[in-house]
Amino acid sequence: MHWMNAINVRPTFRIAFRCLSVRSAPFQATAIIILRISGRFHRFRFVSLYGDIYRFSLPHLYSTCYNMEEDYPDETRVSFMIIDCHNHPDWYGYNVDRFLDNMKQYSIDRTWLLSWECPDDEYNPTYKKSIPDAGLPDGPISFRRCVDYALKHPDKFVLGYAPDPRRPDAIDKLDHAIKLYGVRVYGEIKLRMMYDNPDAIRLFRFCGEKGLPVTVHIDYEFDTGSAYPRPNWWYGGGIDAFERAVKACPETIFLGHAPGFWAHISGDDQYDKAAYPTGKVVPGGKVVDMLRRYPNLYCDISAGSGANAFKRDPEFAKQFLLEFQDRILYGRDYFDNVHQEVLNSLGLPEDVLAKIYAGNALKLVPLD
Repeated sequence: MHWMNAINVRPTFRIAFRCLSVRSAPFQATAIIILRISGRFHRFRFVSLYGDIYRFSLPHLYSTCYNMEEDYPDETRVSFMIIDCHNHPDWYGYNVDRFLDNMKQYSIDRTWLLSWECPDDEYNPTYKKSIPDAGLPDGPISFRRCVDYALKHPDKFVLGYAPDPRRPDAIDKLDHAIKLYGVRVYGEIKLRMMYDNPDAIRLFRFCGEKGLPVTVHIDYEFDTGSAYPRPNWWYGGGIDAFERAVKACPETIFLGHAPGFWAHISGDDQYDKAAYPTGKVVPGGKVVDMLRRYPNLYCDISAGSGANAFKRDPEFAKQFLLEFQDRILYGRDYFDNVHQEVLNSLGLPEDVLAKIYAGNALKLVPLD
C-alpha cells in the first residue's frame, strides 16, 4: 500500500511520500492540494517516485499558477521537483547569486555542483574566457568553489568532486572530501586519458564502494587545423574505453555525457566526424546497446550534445526515454532551458517526466 503520510502547509511547506510496503521497487504516489493564494484558489497535483520528499515554496507555486489562463478551483497543475544533475560554479559569468536566480527562473530545486580538475595543457585554451581557475593546480573549475557554494546554500547544492585519478593521492583526496564535506558525486571527469586506465578503474571501484555515481565526459578527436598547443582535444578515449570501464566496475554507477557519448545514440558513423550529428537516428547505436547490457550505466542529458541527441529525431527520442526512463537524468551544464523545452515537447507521461527530472537523481543521491 502506498500512502502520503504528511502534508504541512506553511510559507515553506513539505509534501512527504512514504512507501508502506516491503517492496523495494519504485512506486508513484500523487497528492492533490488546494491553496488559497491572493484570494484565489489553486489546485496542484504532485507526483512522487521512490519515496521522495518534495519541498516547495509559496513563491514557486505562485509563479507556477500565475501564468494560467484561468485560475479556478478545478484547475489542475502538474509540478515536479527538478534536479539539475550537471553544472559548475562561477563559470560563464554566473556567480552564486546569478546561479540561484537562474535556478529559480527555471524552477530547479537542487543542482549537482561538479568540479573539473584537469592539467592546464589538456583542455582547449578557449575555455579560459569562461572558467574561473585556469592555470591553477586545482583548476580549471576547482572543488573549493563547489564547497563554497554548498556551505552557503546547503539546501540548493549537492557536492561533486573528481580528482585526477592519475595522481597518486586521488583516492585519499576524494575520501577526505567525502568525510569532511559530504561529497556525493564523482564528477566531472574530463581528461585526456583512456577511461579504462588502471588508475581510473581503481578510483571508479572506490566510488562504487562509497556509493558515488561517476559522471564522465567523452569527446573524440576533431582536427583543429593547428599543431599547438594540441592538434585536437579529446577526453576519455572514446566509447569503447568507456564500455570497458563500465564492464570492469559493475558495482559503480556511471553517467555518460558529452558529444562522444551522445553521438552513439545512433548507429551511424558520425560520432568521430561531427560533435553534434544530424539526421534521423540509425538503429544499432552503441549507447542503446550498452544500456541494455549494463544496468550500472545511466545517462546525463546535459549540454548541447544531450539536447541534440533528442532534437535530431524526436520520435526516436520518445521511445528511447520510455525504454530507459529509470536511467535518464535531467541536467544542463549551462544556464539555459533547452533541455526542459525538449523534454516537455515529446509528449512523455507525467510519471516518466518525474523520474527524469528528479526521481532518478534521488535514487542515486537521496536528499538528507
